[in-house]
Amino acid sequence: WLAGERADTTLLAHNDLPLFVGLPAPDKAGIDRLIGAVAANHLRGDEQPAIVVDLGTAITVDVVSAEGIFCGGAILPGISMAARALGQFTDQLPSLDDIDLQQPPPAFGTSTDDAITSGIYWGTVGAVRTLVKQLKEQMTSKPLIVLTGGGSDTVADSLGGDVRHEPHLLLAGIALSAASRVE
Repeated sequence: WLAGERADTTLLAHNDLPLFVGLPAPDKAGIDRLIGAVAANHLRGDEQPAIVVDLGTAITVDVVSAEGIFCGGAILPGISMAARALGQFTDQLPSLDDIDLQQPPPAFGTSTDDAITSGIYWGTVGAVRTLVKQLKEQMTSKPLIVLTGGGSDTVADSLGGDVRHEPHLLLAGIALSAASRVE
């Protein structure tokens, strides 16, 4: 490919992955969610479940069982999507195109933009924290909790506890899936 040859491109589907998908319609699950589960399977301990949180365009909070099965999860609007929605679907609020996640904002803002940033950021932290808590209560052993996606390092710090930040989780899942196809 680097020498001028054309590389073959493969669009991955659920049945191309080294992962059992325990859903009624496995082909309907987002490939990004499944690839995250592949990587989580590589990171988690034997007989340890995992909770994978991906803070992307949408936020996904997914479960991988202690046996390594993708079980499903929850999907909610991502931080940027939520900010744009407030501007688009309200009469007087601005649409914020870029929320800086380098540092957690204060819990309240002194301007409309700051209040939107605070509400969306801390609302996201609260939603993820609550979903993780609910999922952990349904598990029989302590799960690996892994966060990835934009702003996940800051959100991981705000969540506290045993949260592992893996900024390149999906790339690792793609690499692991590709390696399993070669073997």
